[in-house]
Amino acid sequence: MVENLPSCSGEVIHPRMKWNMVLRLARDVSEESDKAGIDPHQLVFVGGFAAFLHAKEVLGNKAVNIWRGTHDVDVVVTERGGMGKILAGLQKSEKYQYIDPVPSHFVDKQTWKIQAKPHGFLQEKDRCIDVDIYFLNKDTNKVEFNFRKISSYPDNFITQPVILSNLSGGFTKDERKIATPSILDCLIMKMDVATIVGKLRPKDQNDVLSLFMSAEKRGINESDLINGVLNTMDGSKNINKVKNEMKRTFSEVIKCYNKGNIASDRKIFIPSYDYLKRGDNTLK
Repeated sequence: MVENLPSCSGEVIHPRMKWNMVLRLARDVSEESDKAGIDPHQLVFVGGFAAFLHAKEVLGNKAVNIWRGTHDVDVVVTERGGMGKILAGLQKSEKYQYIDPVPSHFVDKQTWKIQAKPHGFLQEKDRCIDVDIYFLNKDTNKVEFNFRKISSYPDNFITQPVILSNLSGGFTKDERKIATPSILDCLIMKMDVATIVGKLRPKDQNDVLSLFMSAEKRGINESDLINGVLNTMDGSKNINKVKNEMKRTFSEVIKCYNKGNIASDRKIFIPSYDYLKRGDNTLK
């Protein structure tokens, strides 16, 4: 269930009702973490949801209603035993129809299949949300995400410590701070996808653009950001993959700017033309 947007990128948005369920679940995960006494810095939301939170920090509550949406949540838990405490809290809360922890073929990962209770017109299959949990390796005391070894706060997540973002506003009056990697580390994790599968998926391209938009709003130099990503890549082959995928992503949007066919509600999630052009020149 997706609705197409009249945007150059061909981006899709999940129906608002499903997206609101994901937002509510993220809040519930954070709330149960608080109840368990887990430092909020040790529960880190990554992936597309982190890109959304960075956008919300610079755009305000309007980002809640017009972001592309997502059907799942990726979380890194850097406190030993934290995952079990959060799961127990969610099950005890009885807010969901069922929660099914499914082991992964990765040793330090688990997926929670969470079925929301009947809600509006959503069918049962549309009320299912996946939460991918990455937790500490007992030998290294780090979280292994793709090929990265993630450290606990206050150490650097990858290149910088995690930051607290505001999950409040737009759908709740209660303030809730949750941890995300820095914009640079979020970009690194997104570009890692290109090194693993060979190219960025459309949703990854949209998230990369949104992160560069957030960086521009915060006054972060585009060349510093790009070089920061490239400096973490291992080997010339991976560096070239990342550069090629960034170039492809930038050039597609630059063409859209030139044609003037970017929908206004999507344009706010995209860096300015000048920022993209400077970034494109950095990659040459």
